[in-house]
Amino acid sequence: MNVGPVKLGMPVKVFIEKVASRQGVDPEHLRIIYKGKQLKEGNSLLDYGLQDEATVHCVIRVIGGAM
Repeated sequence: MNVGPVKLGMPVKVFIEKVASRQGVDPEHLRIIYKGKQLKEGNSLLDYGLQDEATVHCVIRVIGGAM
């Protein structure tokens, strides 16, 4: 999924909200992983060393256990 233009100085919280909106999920249920680390909302994307064309992994938490 391509989320469109993203500024590397963007706060992680804003990025999570943007991805969640594209996926149609609640931002509180979405986790973003980059190089094995979960991005924390108090930081910016730049704090994690993200660069143009970086790949991140999105994990959606399922509430209520297994399906």
